[in-house]
Amino acid sequence: MQLKTYVEFVEKISVSNSFNQKSKEDALKVLNCLLYISQNFNHIRAAVLHRNTKGTFDRRYYKDYRDFQHGVLRDRYDTSFHYSAFI
Repeated sequence: MQLKTYVEFVEKISVSNSFNQKSKEDALKVLNCLLYISQNFNHIRAAVLHRNTKGTFDRRYYKDYRDFQHGVLRDRYDTSFHYSAFI
């Protein structure tokens, strides 16, 4: 998705009267996470490679050891996503 399209979509959701506030927040959380993934693919790739080759916890990639155990990375808003989807 191009950044312009993303921004337009976020703006439409933000001002829409078709969704309640919780639905808007959830949709924006997902969109922000997808944007983070698309903009930080090399970092995610490095985390996956590190996990697969070294198998050790590294604070460069994980918020805490529990995230490492669960194979979870987080975006800048602390939304978690399982990187097994990238393997």
